[in-house]
Amino acid sequence: MAAAGAGDPSAVRTSGIPLSARPRWGPLLWRGCREPGPDALDADIDLFGWSYGGLIALEAATERRGLRSVIAYEPVSKPFGLEAIEPLRAALTMGDLDQAVEVVKRTMAGYSAGHVAALREDPVWPVLRPLAHPVADELTALNAHQPAFDRYRGIEAPVTLLLGERNENKPPYGTSFAVLAQALPQARLVRLPAQGHLAHTEAPDLLAKHLIDAITTRP
Repeated sequence: MAAAGAGDPSAVRTSGIPLSARPRWGPLLWRGCREPGPDALDADIDLFGWSYGGLIALEAATERRGLRSVIAYEPVSKPFGLEAIEPLRAALTMGDLDQAVEVVKRTMAGYSAGHVAALREDPVWPVLRPLAHPVADELTALNAHQPAFDRYRGIEAPVTLLLGERNENKPPYGTSFAVLAQALPQARLVRLPAQGHLAHTEAPDLLAKHLIDAITTRP
């Protein structure tokens, strides 16, 4: 999850994305937040979250007034990825990050063996390996939490929902996204062409463009 102040040139701070993978995201700033939780948020910020972080961003926005905007890229909610938790924990206990990424891609996301084999040869694979560390704990927390769907309509800040075009109406990310989008009829929906759940590694400039657009074109 990241928070941004729209006028200040700095690097975005994100959870789960290593520094080497972070793009030049223009005028984005994490201001006044020592930890990425709702209790640490100042009011005058733009709040961005991806996946589980997208859910956290939306939940935080139900409890905060004065946010400049909220942007969630393919937020997910329960039930999600339950069958992947134990295999993930086993792989992480062995220190096998390659196997952990494969569990995420095959068991949780439903990709084919061929797709994962090709992904292993892609430059994005080394980026995905460290991202696997928190996934089991995140999935456990995600499935233990009941989103405040009835409060989403009351979010005062402009909300932008980003959806990878390849995932629309497809499990697990697209179907989970649809549930959250239904609870946010006031949100602006933006589809990322030719993208799935990893635009921050596969098309960072495209994602940056839409983030900057979301925080600079508020009503």
